[in-house]
Amino acid sequence: MSKFIKNVTLVIFIALILVLSMIALTACPPIWGGGNDDDGFTVSLRFRYGEMALSLYDNSLLENPNSTIAAEPLERDLYRVTRYWFGHPEHPDIPSFQHIDSLGGGSNHGIRNSVQSHFFAFTFYLKNHSNRSHNYEARINLIDADKNFDDSLRIVLIRDSIAYGREGNQRVPIVYAKEAATGGLDVYSDRVFLQPDGNRGTIIFFNNIIAPQDLHRFTIIMYIEGWDPETTDYMLGGMIRLAMDFYAF
Repeated sequence: MSKFIKNVTLVIFIALILVLSMIALTACPPIWGGGNDDDGFTVSLRFRYGEMALSLYDNSLLENPNSTIAAEPLERDLYRVTRYWFGHPEHPDIPSFQHIDSLGGGSNHGIRNSVQSHFFAFTFYLKNHSNRSHNYEARINLIDADKNFDDSLRIVLIRDSIAYGREGNQRVPIVYAKEAATGGLDVYSDRVFLQPDGNRGTIIFFNNIIAPQDLHRFTIIMYIEGWDPETTDYMLGGMIRLAMDFYAF
């Protein structure tokens, strides 16, 4: 049986303008997320060789399989939030991570009003159409960042609602962040990014198996942690670009 590798490239480019005050979270100034296709979250499925056994969907009805899907561009200003606003009754316009994951395929950006959003979220599906299982490795790679924008970035990665840690008796999603400037976990995070080479390289890695005819759902949530002491005015005009690659064999 011939071995083949599939490359699913997930690219996000967000040009960001940040005006932040560290005095209080209630004065959350905006991050600008752009408004063209290049600023969206794109998932591309590439086959280096072998049969086309996998496909991508951006909807829970599994309509229109494709090799390339994209999130809607983040056209509103993205206000900084904090982890514990998600699902908190005092912030009813910011749903829990679990609720965001349950909304189904496509873009589910957290809209605050006509010009502001709280977070970026995209859900998509990977389907195995073949009659054999495939192992895969997945990497979220930091392609580029300036003005230390990755210092305050938080990423929540959910696969089939199972990528959760534990907090007491409650199951909660795992929040990834760059290592704190003082070392160890950063503010309101659970796992530290892997250390890339300079400002490029893999920051999140995991592997899994997709069974014959099986379906895996992925939800990516990204936001700026307002209580991170590294969230400063220096990030004004900052930019970050990430890519997610799946290698199946």
